Amino acid sequence: MSHLPGNREGRRTVKRGGETPLNVSGVLRILGVSRSGYNGFWKHRPSAGQMKKEERMTQIKAIYEESCEIYGTSKIAAKMRQGGNKVSTRTMGKYMKKIGIQVCYRKHKTCTIRGYDFSSDLKNILNWDFQLQRLDVVWCTDIT
Repeated sequence: MSHLPGNREGRRTVKRGGETPLNVSGVLRILGVSRSGYNGFWKHRPSAGQMKKEERMTQIKAIYEESCEIYGTSKIAAKMRQGGNKVSTRTMGKYMKKIGIQVCYRKHKTCTIRGYDFSSDLKNILNWDFQLQRLDVVWCTDIT
């Protein structure tokens, strides 16, 4: 579709391929859109705040990718502050949500086996003699 600035009657028309031109007013009426809304949409220029927001979002995306997609809101906010941008952690979270990026949470692994050789400390006290004279003298367990 292409916009034509106007025809002899002063109306704007839209042409598609080789078809007859459509009247913009008629199309707007069919779609239920006001002429002022249509003109406002085409003449809209981004504000300084919107431009600043877009710039911040590109910086956030760059820092996030630089950190191998690990940094969260607090670390990215700290990096932004180092660069001279004053931004809160909450705002950072909103920006990240709008961009569609999430933090990669690392699972903390608990070390259950230590590099210690227990075989030298373990001794066979019973000498495999399980014939007891009294109760509750020897306790045995299997941890396999």
